[in-house]
Amino acid sequence: MTKLPQTALGSQEPKSREPTPQENRPASEGPADWGVVLICTAGLTVCMIYLYSLGPLIIPISQELGWTRGQTSAGLSLVSIISVIAAPVVGYNIDRFGSRRIAIVGCILFCTGITSLSQVGSLYAWFGVWGLVAAGSVLMKPTVWMSAVGQRFSRRRGLAMGLALSGTGLSAALAPVIAGFLEQQFDWRTAFLGLGIGSACLLLPLLVLFFKDPVAIKQDESAPTNIAPVAGVSIADGFRSATFARLAIAGFCVNFTVIGLVVHFVPLLTSYDFAAAHAAKLASVIGVSTIVARLIIGTLIDRFPAKIVAVIGFLLPMLACVLLLFFDGSQAMAVVIAMLIGASLGAEVDIIAYLSSHHFGMRNFGTLFGTITGAISLGIGLGPTAAGVTFDYFGSYRPIFIGMLPLIILAVTLIATLGPYPDHTAQSRS
Repeated sequence: MTKLPQTALGSQEPKSREPTPQENRPASEGPADWGVVLICTAGLTVCMIYLYSLGPLIIPISQELGWTRGQTSAGLSLVSIISVIAAPVVGYNIDRFGSRRIAIVGCILFCTGITSLSQVGSLYAWFGVWGLVAAGSVLMKPTVWMSAVGQRFSRRRGLAMGLALSGTGLSAALAPVIAGFLEQQFDWRTAFLGLGIGSACLLLPLLVLFFKDPVAIKQDESAPTNIAPVAGVSIADGFRSATFARLAIAGFCVNFTVIGLVVHFVPLLTSYDFAAAHAAKLASVIGVSTIVARLIIGTLIDRFPAKIVAVIGFLLPMLACVLLLFFDGSQAMAVVIAMLIGASLGAEVDIIAYLSSHHFGMRNFGTLFGTITGAISLGIGLGPTAAGVTFDYFGSYRPIFIGMLPLIILAVTLIATLGPYPDHTAQSRS
């Protein structure tokens, strides 16, 4: 693997003047830009409900349809597989055409899929509808929202990304409670129906009316992009770099662990005689902790070396796994574990996004970070499925907790050994 280029790739063409750091930096980071961040927060809240609402519904779905927990969770694996395949293509198109149109189409497909989950009656239909959810999900991945934020922010990029990604915390806090409430009052089918229709009513008007791409700085009339030119590595150099592999593998390992813990937190508590509704409320602690952690980490990485913050954040799921191995069924310990899982969830994607934006630049951020989110999505899909299969086979989650520990050690090692940020201010535009 090659190192990321440290010097100007186009130095032999002196007539092609590169933008200065001031030109690359967004002009204002003003109120309108923060308004876009809040829309991205709403987008990330909606796009993660498929993940956080499933926990309270796994047991009632499995009982009604006669499936194992592994089969019920396997829809998430389908989402991850499609994301791995499609994420680089989606990221490439974000770089060329912006986030707005992709997000609108994704919202329509995703909310239709969530609503349609309420109608399934067979395992084949279950996976078929999850395919529709996956098609919408890949068009609403963090790449869409982080590209929109990254184009507008430089000095306070970490905080802006953290605020946008706090939407995942809102989703983690609200989705299990809403899903659990609707399931208790009606059934799991009504839960999916309410989540799908409610999400569409919340997000789609915001995207259509207020979510705009940055105004183009036209240098070439034939250029297809509507995004201002910015510095960064080429796609080929990014893919060949050791940094790309490190971020992708670390993202997979952390999300395999954290999301596996999130999705099966409610089933885990019910196995210790917690009532389902009470377990769902305890799971909402994960979301609250995620929001707090996102904002704290977003502030810290603007002020301190991001990889140091990342190492500390990535060690949190290891502590959660250790505590789960000694879990005694007490509510106090359950709250502590939920807080650790939530803080872990608040550290993964935003740190990977921030590191990607600085190691690769924003020139091809959508393509490169989009491909990394494919690896992240693979971890998101396989972690819960592996946890479900482990429980089906052993009757306990303990073996998966033990198996998660070396994955976290690997992720921490990969991030801790990252090199310094390259200087992208002299990168040539293609």
